[in-house]
Amino acid sequence: MPAFLRMSRLKLSVMIPFIGFVLLLAASVGTIEYQKFRRESSRVSLEISTAVAASFQGAVASESATLRALAQAAANDRTLRAAFRDRDRERLLALTAELFATLKRDAGITHLYFVDAARVAFLRVHQPERHGDVIGRHTMLGAERTGAVSEGIELGPLGTLTLRVVVPWIADGELLGYVETGKEIDHLFDALRRQFAVQPLLFLPKAALDRKGWEDGMAMLARPADWNMFPDVVLALGGEVPAEALGPFLAGHQDSLQVGDRRYAWLRMSVPGPAGETVATVGLVRDVTAAHDEMMRMGVIIAAIALAGSVAVILVFWLVIDRVEKVLMRTRDDLARREELYHSLFSGARIAMLLIDPEDGAIVDANDAACAYYGHGLDRLRAMRISDINTLSPAEVRAEMEAARAEKRSQFYFRHRLADGSVRGVEVHSGPIEVQGRTLLYSVIHDVTERRRLEAELKDSEERFRALVENTSDWLWETDENHCFTWFSPSMSDVLKIRPERFFGRRRWDMASETHEIDPGRWEAHIADLTQHRSFRNFRYWLRLDDGSARWISVSGFPRYDERGMFVGYRGSASDVTAFAESSLRLRTMAKAVEQSPVAVVITDTDGTITYANPHAAAASGYGQDELVGQNSRIFASGETAPDEYAEMWRTILGGGTWASELRNRKKDGSLHWEQTIVFPVFDEEGRMVRFVGIKEDVTERKAAEARLVEALKSAERAQRETALLLSSAGEGIFGIDVGGRVTFANPAACTLLGYPSEAEVAGKASHAVTRHSKADGSRCTDSGCAIVETVHDGIARRVGDEFFARRDGSVFPVEFSVTAITEEGGITEDGAITGAVVIFRDVGERRAAEQALAEAMARIEAQSAEVARINGELEQFAYVVSHDLRQPLRMISSYITLIGKALGGNASEDIRTYFDYAVGGAKRMDALIIGLLDYSRTGRNAGPHEPVALGDVVAESLANLEVAIAENQARIAVAPDLPTIPGDRNELVRLFQNLIGNAVKYRSPERIPEIQIGCREEGGEWRVWVRDNGIGIPDDQRERAFKIFQRLTTASRYEGTGIGLAICKKIVGHHGGRIWIEATEGGGSTFVVAFPNRD
Repeated sequence: MPAFLRMSRLKLSVMIPFIGFVLLLAASVGTIEYQKFRRESSRVSLEISTAVAASFQGAVASESATLRALAQAAANDRTLRAAFRDRDRERLLALTAELFATLKRDAGITHLYFVDAARVAFLRVHQPERHGDVIGRHTMLGAERTGAVSEGIELGPLGTLTLRVVVPWIADGELLGYVETGKEIDHLFDALRRQFAVQPLLFLPKAALDRKGWEDGMAMLARPADWNMFPDVVLALGGEVPAEALGPFLAGHQDSLQVGDRRYAWLRMSVPGPAGETVATVGLVRDVTAAHDEMMRMGVIIAAIALAGSVAVILVFWLVIDRVEKVLMRTRDDLARREELYHSLFSGARIAMLLIDPEDGAIVDANDAACAYYGHGLDRLRAMRISDINTLSPAEVRAEMEAARAEKRSQFYFRHRLADGSVRGVEVHSGPIEVQGRTLLYSVIHDVTERRRLEAELKDSEERFRALVENTSDWLWETDENHCFTWFSPSMSDVLKIRPERFFGRRRWDMASETHEIDPGRWEAHIADLTQHRSFRNFRYWLRLDDGSARWISVSGFPRYDERGMFVGYRGSASDVTAFAESSLRLRTMAKAVEQSPVAVVITDTDGTITYANPHAAAASGYGQDELVGQNSRIFASGETAPDEYAEMWRTILGGGTWASELRNRKKDGSLHWEQTIVFPVFDEEGRMVRFVGIKEDVTERKAAEARLVEALKSAERAQRETALLLSSAGEGIFGIDVGGRVTFANPAACTLLGYPSEAEVAGKASHAVTRHSKADGSRCTDSGCAIVETVHDGIARRVGDEFFARRDGSVFPVEFSVTAITEEGGITEDGAITGAVVIFRDVGERRAAEQALAEAMARIEAQSAEVARINGELEQFAYVVSHDLRQPLRMISSYITLIGKALGGNASEDIRTYFDYAVGGAKRMDALIIGLLDYSRTGRNAGPHEPVALGDVVAESLANLEVAIAENQARIAVAPDLPTIPGDRNELVRLFQNLIGNAVKYRSPERIPEIQIGCREEGGEWRVWVRDNGIGIPDDQRERAFKIFQRLTTASRYEGTGIGLAICKKIVGHHGGRIWIEATEGGGSTFVVAFPNRD
């Protein structure tokens, strides 16, 4: 067996506890890793659960907004309101059926109800045959209870969840009923499945369901239905996990489950109803097979690594113990050789050594180094006493020994004489030694002459350093190897007025101010320097003092090492640079202020060459900052400023003064503008002029405003005269009061209404004493609750219409008055102090009598309005008759004439056939006229709200609609690529351009192929879009007539038409706030120009 494998008592006592510790440590590591994975899995599950809930709530809110907008739009539709009020269910269905079909197809809307005020269903648009039942759902009851919009998710009898919105239908303060919209939300669970890779399982409470209804609903949705699978809930929407395996999840006994080779995690989300109840529970099942397998794989790997590491550590420790055992054995052998080694060291040592008899000081022995140092042979030294070498007297020797004892040092400092007569300073280390039964002094002698000289120089240097430290505003510091402060020079307390001892044992970052943060990156870099034992310079931080203040400190330092090269801490200097920091901050603040200044700042040298321009100077002049630097300031000159003005500027600033004036300057693009300019010099420390600073503010608008102000002042003077005239001639009473409620002025009408002969009779009196103000119930007004006094206090204007004033003779009359506060600035502002108020009042006694007559007139007007509404309804019915009943006889006439012609066949004469053709053609033209007339009358009535419409897309759609006509006529069409986007109705704009392009194709010249150009330009705040053709053209005197209805400029035999198309175009353009006209095209043809307002 190898020697290192042999078991010893030492190995046995150490290895058994160590092996147990290593195995325990490996097991702990495995347990920690497993718990870490469990925590991470829980965190991921929580994040997914939160995200799913937020996504579901956001989707429900979005769907609710859509349903709410639809219900409110239906409630605001006057046509639907009229049909509902008339209880015309068929008409209401006709008006909403097509819209509901579109919304169901495009937006998934599944329910649309119209319910009367008693919650009786008047019309289900999605089920027209069902009506007359009372609606008792939570959303309907909530709308009835609150009179506001009610919405929420409700559980239907078939087990479906429906998002419902109920809007109270209120018109003229009357509750007509309710409009309800609804949408089933199964698609939201599909969205959760796609977005979060979870399987939503929908559980419904049995207490809210009817078993047969639910089972029928599941059959209709082709879903499995098992009522008895769970005790309290049913599964309405399943997934991949078998339903029978979900029991532990629902019971809350576990949050993960193994099904076959798959692992699933379970999360739960409640679906709240409109009354706060839980209408359903959604189980979110997530497949975590991959993560679980990864955890098991990592567990095996960690266990293997821990086991291998444990074996490796045990083996290494075994080898170390074996090595230690061998060292101990070698030490035992070395002890046996120590004495022999000791004797050899004395004679072979290179340091002078002496053996001295302490009784008489005789030198018993000396080594070769001592002989060489003293210059005496060994026999000579053995014949000498130590006093023969030591030049100190016995008293001096005793004094040195007492000093060593007092200073607790083992060495003595003597002066020894050498054989050549020279005297050297020596350091003697002496101690007793037993040699052959005798006690001798074993003395080791070091020549310290040079060292003592260096120590003296070092002491002198330290004294100079101490004087420097004690008389400077900086201070020195030292830290230990843990960067804790151990020493500060005294000047620290003088500078910071604190006791340095309070910082001992603390690190620099422990003393930093929390309220004066610096960049964390700087702290990290500084700590990295300390960790790597690197020198650093000028690291700055805020030091927190006892009184809560902070000082900006700059520190520099370098690492310290002991004689073995071991790091023992840092030493460095520090200084208080708070004043410098504040100056630097002010300088940076001023620089930032100049950089961000809303006025132009330009700095030049003494020759006028620009050395700096702030961003506003560049923006105001149109130049870049780099373009301005290096240019002469004359670059701004416009040529309109008199030379004398510039000469005066130079005289002023060269004389050290500040020059200010207004200059007319030129921008880079050549445009001129006025600038208020201030120029002043800057001097260096020696008083030499080194820079000029120019501050410029664009006052072009101000100059224009000043001109307007002069005119406004003139107008104000006129207004003041007119105001005085108005006050004297006004029919209403007007008086002013101060903050104490005393009358300051009153116009003649006020004096007359209150029964006073002149303004002097009321001026200075309390307003309540003058007006004898009383409320509607006859009680006298006091300061508390008086509208006039409250306005004086809070500055809020008020209008009162049901109170009374009394005349001087005591007669009371009803008044209507308004009161407005007066401030120092003439209005209510943040800093305007209220100085009083103005009261305007009128005697409304006669008006009250007139109001009754007015109310009766309004009743008659409302009756007339109802009659107008009835007539409008008849006009709408007439339009329907025209579009249906009137066209039907025309079609019958045309059809029967055609049948008569076919019946006559060849027996009809040529004239008869011609008459038949005329009759059929006339009927068709009449039908076309009716269609065109209806189209014209409906234009603009059914248009939707204006929204941004790209005219390029509109023209493309129009061309697609005219594709057959364009191909038949071989027309060539060029469309500009930069057609604008305007606000409008897309369908109307398509009709507009389809008519214009269709006319250009139809009214072609027989001699040439149609060429049509569509372009645009921006001009005069408008987008002008044109359609230019090379057709037959329109004479100048016929261009206005072309836009009138039924006006045709060509015969029907040449070109078919009704004369309505261009009239419709003009109406559409007018509906969009635009204009349309015709221009001639060079070389023949016409150009139709449409101008739309450019609202950008």
